[in-house]
Amino acid sequence: MRRDLTWHSQTTIPLSVSCYESGRAQGCLIWLQSWDQPDNPVFVSHVCEYLAAACLDVIVVRPAYEIWLEAHADVYTYTQELQAYRSLIHACACGHLSATQPASLGLMGIGMGGTMSLLAAWHEPQVQAVVTWGAMPRLDRYDADVIADRHPYKSLTPPRLPMQTGLMLREDITAHGHSTLSVREAIRQLRRPLLLLHGTADTEVPLHEVELLHIFGDPDQTHLRLIPHGDQTWGCTCPFITPPPTQLSLALSFTRDFFEASLM
Repeated sequence: MRRDLTWHSQTTIPLSVSCYESGRAQGCLIWLQSWDQPDNPVFVSHVCEYLAAACLDVIVVRPAYEIWLEAHADVYTYTQELQAYRSLIHACACGHLSATQPASLGLMGIGMGGTMSLLAAWHEPQVQAVVTWGAMPRLDRYDADVIADRHPYKSLTPPRLPMQTGLMLREDITAHGHSTLSVREAIRQLRRPLLLLHGTADTEVPLHEVELLHIFGDPDQTHLRLIPHGDQTWGCTCPFITPPPTQLSLALSFTRDFFEASLM
């Protein structure tokens, strides 16, 4: 069963939330979708229904940029997005988004969503395990290419937001990139089960970048799994077409097995 709602906290960006309830959940999984996640509802439903079949309630979370900008013009930072995720994680852990308080809680994300999952889990001890798909090792990874094109803020700006927002994002990274927005520190101090899934054909996030994340993680709890010929979307198209590609099936299988071992 699926429920859709908008999550509002007092000072952070509102979040669009979809809850996929298994009816026999042994744990709860929050899937963070940041601005780089394609709007592909059939793909999202396929992933959520697969994981719900493994006795996990799945909560899909995405920033509601349009609602935020109506009231706040072009004011937007990664810190605000991260605070919104943390607020929702806390609410979920307390049972405010489901009929009962979840016995265990995991996070997952793709691309920037994976990076945000690492940052959010770092300061939220309720999160017991994390899975990332093609996570980025730092928030300012586009700088060199963008500056070379003489557009220093262009690729820092989510496509749904005004271009000038890139300046605020850059200032946010400059101010907090060595503290609350440091992916390296997040993974170093996480000290919880972490699975880094990455496709060998991913051109958005090269393999050496996820290998850096693996190096900084706890060697006893951080696992890197490579999926042959997988790209950032595991070979999926938009709109999503079934049957799913082999790469996606592998990613889902690894994700399910990891959360079953870590949360149940």
